[in-house]
Amino acid sequence: MKYLLEKDLPLLVLFFLLLGCYDEGRLIEITVPPTAPRLVIHSVIYPAGALQRVSPLGFKVSSTAHIFDKGADLITDAVVRLYKKDQFFGTLEYIDSLGYYPLNDSPDYNDDYRIEVSKEGFLRANAIVAVPSAIEIDTVIITPMAYFDEENYVFSEVEIRFRDAPDETNFYEVVVFVTSSFFQPSTDFWPEDFQENTGEALELVAFDRVITEESYYIPKTNINSDYPVSLLFSDNTFNGKKYSLKVYYNPPGRLYIPGDVANHRIRVYLRKVTEETFQFKTAMLEQYNHREEDILYGVGEPINVFSNVENGYGLFGAYSYDSFLLSIEGFIAQ
Repeated sequence: MKYLLEKDLPLLVLFFLLLGCYDEGRLIEITVPPTAPRLVIHSVIYPAGALQRVSPLGFKVSSTAHIFDKGADLITDAVVRLYKKDQFFGTLEYIDSLGYYPLNDSPDYNDDYRIEVSKEGFLRANAIVAVPSAIEIDTVIITPMAYFDEENYVFSEVEIRFRDAPDETNFYEVVVFVTSSFFQPSTDFWPEDFQENTGEALELVAFDRVITEESYYIPKTNINSDYPVSLLFSDNTFNGKKYSLKVYYNPPGRLYIPGDVANHRIRVYLRKVTEETFQFKTAMLEQYNHREEDILYGVGEPINVFSNVENGYGLFGAYSYDSFLLSIEGFIAQ
């Protein structure tokens, strides 16, 4: 605490000086020059793989909003034309119950798509994407008790082993979902009538430099920061080689019992994402981190988010994936 006060005393003095200069009755006018609205497109497509889709793939279309607007409304009457392998595939229709324009197609590895979106009063927006090639996980190893953090929470280790494709730069994303958890004796660890649900993404921790040296990754150093639920990295240091990546998560458990870990099931995803998807998601994570308030330093500088939409904004992305389903028996860590 002594170090903190000595280091930040000039900032505290400046803060109180500015506070003393505040005039409640003064009105400051800000003039923002008008800009023409642009279409905003968001879609990420992927092959179905071994898992059944919960809902169809599709496209959300909206418009840019003024800086003082609360947000932009969805556009439900755009003309959305889809091309697959340079051939016209069809015009997509907005479905109210879904809230977007469903794709009505099942992409395959290496398929390429182009989307064109038209709406009166806007420039016609378009974007292209190619679905990445297949990826296969060699194995996933779970260590239920890896370490206690500084707040005495249990963290489990997930080790993902895979081989990177050579002669190209590849981009990856790791996501871990807890699909079910419950508190029952170990003799009833996994009842036959227990149904797996779709799951909740877990916050993840990494110590591997392929992740921690990415600009978006910020360790949890204060009460305002959260661990990310998505870890992105490239193969710059292991191109064409086998690699073993370790990530960590805090498993579900009863908070009133120190070290308690519940019976739970997780699904581990390793995704090969397009470069555009990688750039968009890492920029979004950086922007989120910079928006976090700090009691001494305020809010960080805004970050320009990547877009691959011509005459508009947003993302038309894609990925391929492989996944492992793991069941972990509950215990009390010592």
